[in-house]
Amino acid sequence: MTRAGVPLGVVLALAGCHPSRLWTFGDNGAARATDAGTVATDAPDDVAAQPIADAAPDHGTDLGPADARQPAAACAATAIPVNNPDLAPACPRDVCDGQSCTKDTGGGLVMSYDIDCTNAERAWAVCELALGQDLTTFDTAYGDDGIIEVVFCVEGADLRGGLNLWYGRHPLRRKLALVLRDEVLGPGCYLRLFTPAQARFPDWEGIPATCKGQCGAGGEGCSSDFRAAIADYVAADGGGPDYDLHATRVQLAAEDCAATASGRVRLTSLRVLSDGCFCSTTADCTTADRPVCRRANPGDCGPWPSGMPPGVCGPTSIGCAGPPGAGVACTVSVGARACAGVTECVEGKYVCPVSDCD
Repeated sequence: MTRAGVPLGVVLALAGCHPSRLWTFGDNGAARATDAGTVATDAPDDVAAQPIADAAPDHGTDLGPADARQPAAACAATAIPVNNPDLAPACPRDVCDGQSCTKDTGGGLVMSYDIDCTNAERAWAVCELALGQDLTTFDTAYGDDGIIEVVFCVEGADLRGGLNLWYGRHPLRRKLALVLRDEVLGPGCYLRLFTPAQARFPDWEGIPATCKGQCGAGGEGCSSDFRAAIADYVAADGGGPDYDLHATRVQLAAEDCAATASGRVRLTSLRVLSDGCFCSTTADCTTADRPVCRRANPGDCGPWPSGMPPGVCGPTSIGCAGPPGAGVACTVSVGARACAGVTECVEGKYVCPVSDCD
């Protein structure tokens, strides 16, 4: 089976030769079929948050009842803006060759990086995108409520190596892992969801021993120890109010790679969602701009917490990135048949739904 009329690397979906099937191509060019009404991408389940209601049969259409934490309150979203006037990247010893942080016209952040984790002078790059953000409602040491939702797009070549979202002022920071050390993401857009239990403490100096390297609430006494550490830094000479999570910083960091890693990432949406956004099925999602119940997938801190409803109400579309764009004529050959279609953006990737397969 060959692909024609669309650049290599673009995921193609073929429907029409069989009325109830869609075809998609993985990175190796092999085709696979899924039920109509679903979209399979070359990303595994732990990479992208897929709609629960539209998931493949093995995902189920109802992943279980919500627990008592799912309130009747409406789903509310608060944006974390890119508001830092100085977006110059931070790098080891200020060696920032190949790194850039810019604000795009839509208000998001574009980060380009080229790092080498075998070289201490090129092992990471950071864009500090937001200042003065209140994360106390979310963090386990304070409110322990809600969800952080991140939508980002990989542009150009595959993205390799770790990519993390951090909040707090160094050293009192916590991370949300967007891309794990050994993951490879192809061009496209991705959605990540995090509960407070999925924020990890680093294990460096300054982090209380009861918290080091742990997720969520950490060990016994971690929350009170973390608050005390924040108070000490605020009070100390040189300490500033942005150590306090009531008005703190947010960073995007390329790091945790095995060797060399490069990429171009567009952070298109960063929001704190209320507990009212938890859902079990799409029927639970009644807010006009968040009508789809999206699966919450495992991450750096393990599976989605078992006591939580299995999904989060999200947008209908997360957008797409890279060529060929929407509305481009595409052709897929199946045996001797040439099947024509027009590209569409579906779940972060451009697909080629085909209606003419004679």
